Amino acid sequence: MENKDFEQLANESLATFREIASTVREKLKENSGNTTDVFANSNSFTGAEAHKNLRVIKRDSREAYERLLREPAIARVVTEDQNGNEYTFYIGRRSTITLPSGTKFASYQSDVGRLAALSPGEEFKVRGITHYIKEIDSFQPRFDDDWDSVDTQYRNDNDDVYTIESLRALLPSDSSLDAWLSASDSDNVVIKGVKHQVLTSMELRDKPLLDRFQDEIHRLPLNNQLILLGPPGTGKTTTLIKRLSQKLNPDALTPQEESLVQRSHGEVAHEQSWIMFTPSDLLKHYLKEAFSREGVPASDDKVRTWTKYRDDLARNQFGILRSANGGTFKPSSSFESLTPNVVQKPEQWFEAFRDFHANRIRQQLNAGLEQLSKVSNEFGMELFEKLKSKLDNIEAKSLLAIYRDLAALESELLLRLAAVKEETDSLLKKEVNLTFNRNQAVFDDLKEFLLSIEPEVESDDDTFDNDDDEPADNDVTLTRRTVVNEYMKAIKSLSRVAAQGKKLGAKSRAKMIIDFLGDQVPSEESRRTIGRLMLVQNSIRRFTNSKKMFVTNVAQSYRDFRKALLKNNSFYFADKVDHQKITSTELDAIVLLLLRNARALLSESFVVRELDSSRFSFLRDIKSNFRNQVMVDEATDFSSLQLSCMYNLTSLETKSFFACGDFNQRITSEGIRSKKQLDWAATGIGERTINVVYRQSRKLNGFAKALLKSQHGDTKTAGELPGDSVHEGVEPALIETSSLTERLNWVAERVVEVERQVKKMPTTAVLVNDENLVEKTARELTERLEEYNLKAVACHQGQSLGEGTDVRVFDVQHIKGLEFEAVFFMDVDDLAERNPDLFDRYLYVGATRAATYLGLTCCNRLPEKLEPVRALFTDQWLEG
Repeated sequence: MENKDFEQLANESLATFREIASTVREKLKENSGNTTDVFANSNSFTGAEAHKNLRVIKRDSREAYERLLREPAIARVVTEDQNGNEYTFYIGRRSTITLPSGTKFASYQSDVGRLAALSPGEEFKVRGITHYIKEIDSFQPRFDDDWDSVDTQYRNDNDDVYTIESLRALLPSDSSLDAWLSASDSDNVVIKGVKHQVLTSMELRDKPLLDRFQDEIHRLPLNNQLILLGPPGTGKTTTLIKRLSQKLNPDALTPQEESLVQRSHGEVAHEQSWIMFTPSDLLKHYLKEAFSREGVPASDDKVRTWTKYRDDLARNQFGILRSANGGTFKPSSSFESLTPNVVQKPEQWFEAFRDFHANRIRQQLNAGLEQLSKVSNEFGMELFEKLKSKLDNIEAKSLLAIYRDLAALESELLLRLAAVKEETDSLLKKEVNLTFNRNQAVFDDLKEFLLSIEPEVESDDDTFDNDDDEPADNDVTLTRRTVVNEYMKAIKSLSRVAAQGKKLGAKSRAKMIIDFLGDQVPSEESRRTIGRLMLVQNSIRRFTNSKKMFVTNVAQSYRDFRKALLKNNSFYFADKVDHQKITSTELDAIVLLLLRNARALLSESFVVRELDSSRFSFLRDIKSNFRNQVMVDEATDFSSLQLSCMYNLTSLETKSFFACGDFNQRITSEGIRSKKQLDWAATGIGERTINVVYRQSRKLNGFAKALLKSQHGDTKTAGELPGDSVHEGVEPALIETSSLTERLNWVAERVVEVERQVKKMPTTAVLVNDENLVEKTARELTERLEEYNLKAVACHQGQSLGEGTDVRVFDVQHIKGLEFEAVFFMDVDDLAERNPDLFDRYLYVGATRAATYLGLTCCNRLPEKLEPVRALFTDQWLEG
């Protein structure tokens, strides 16, 4: 096809760019005016909020206009309806505007935008009109004195596909130097097929338009749960980001989605109610720029690594990890206490823990009923019989069913508890006064004693002795009031166990205090009276507080669960368990059970009706962490426990959960291994598979397939290049049986080779097998590249992306999800010795980071497992 055939396309498209930009500038001028006077008569109660809302609207509108000014359009679609009428639509990435010429302009996120994701020759119904798609053009707008679009892709219904290097270069009237420079050195700026775009900056490759399958996924209703599976380079992450962007745009939501958003009415506004989890900090930084291109501000609290997010929840909100304000466990970075089977397949172990916790709650309820039977006169016989009937056959009922039954007695139980507590407090206050009057130094002496002993974790004996909403006194300075409270707590514990015919625990805090006080305690008769009243209180709280214990007492249950199971060594290495510490897997399990139990209660109508009451504040606190959209990148690197935690952070109304991953790329020992594990983690989750690869050359894609076959991976999910791709590429390169100096020289030579072939320095990564090798390798390569004004930078712990033309050196474990034009994998045979179980997966992940150039080095020979792919290697890319 001759260039002149595209002149009309170039003229029309660039004129439309200019019209969009001109219209936007006028709108920005209008938007800069002061329009807050429209609320001049607003009353004092609503005025401030109205002004705030207007400021937000103006800010969002301005940002949308500014995006259009940078990128007027991303596509042009020509269609024809059933009556032969032709339509031309221009498509913007996220925003739209009314054009004075009447040219049709729509957001890609709208229903009209769907046309741009289909293929010429297809039909699609939009707003009652069936459109036959004749032509689709995708743009990459640039402005330098005037508008242009580089590497424009043209497709028509005759299956013609072309890449136009510069629209301006097609215009005969444009003889400017800029237009001439924007074209290639070739006489023809139109290339048949899809030209490969060399990656020259560290960012997720921009893909303004999705293909039809990706587009369908990104437009699924808000309340969907889905995992998108596919090989590297298929646009999985891009699809997730575009979906999130669309669902945050109020103009793109359907009425049904708007209703879901309104019903969710969380503490966080919908446009802020989202979170994306990634396996590494490096990938986190990589994603933020991609979000920015889609008009989605992505602060550090929106794109998170699971480990840091979970630790924050566990320490600062759930009280699982120890802090200055309490907590149960210290974290341990080791998996040594858990058997490998638990780490890799934790579902059975978790379910045993879940059942243990539920049975522990049932035992607490049964104990409460048994205690009340001994003090039924103080409690009230009629209420006791009602309670007994509700708890009939307790072992056969779920805890939620029990809670539904108890809800009918809640008000009576609380009234009785208040009356008994008042009577008990009166007696205790009287005893405190008597003790003080007998010896006014008693509490000063007790303070000195308390300062001399180590604070201990309270035993379960006194869990129900205090009010559920009574704040814990963590005053380390021990005020007088704190000391008196410690005295009363000890007396309550002593009196209660005496009424039960028991004794205080030999090493308990209460026993130490009572021993210190000696005869400065209430008389036996007083203790008997207080004890019976304490039994009533303790018993009632077992019923009224049980719902909270179901959620917040999970960590204490795990402590007992682990102790109980150490006798049966199927889950733990008993000699390696530290009862003060928990591993990452154990912490995931505790957080998961807490979240699941909280969601179960929040779904109950009797809880929903009373959610604003003080006794359910713990549920409101947990619910404040739920988000309208939860996204997970590289999902197969997370365990089933971790994925289930993320799944259970979705809003109860939207339940919007989208993840992407590839089982062939799992490079963590705890990552999920099968769809079965995924179904366990996220019940009912859907699955879609995409396999069209947009990153790699044809030769590297063939190499990736051969790698999968050699390692017995899932070849059914191997990537396929689009038929119109003209990115043939080169064979992967290999050097064997060489010294470190020879290998480094070889890599440096290949880096220079790449720059010569590409004509500019593309993104390049060198992968090493250990973090300790990063700095040394970067230094050695820099010495060899300095004469070409290139340098290698050490990207420690995946915390840095380098700058400009730097060659980035990473530990291989940190490069998941990234993309480079060229990748060099150092010493593959050494990695095979270090990590025989996962080395081939690391190689697959490393190899699929490369778009065009892949180089491997070996100290000795290629590992035996890779012999089947030996024939696919060369030793250099340029002759001579």
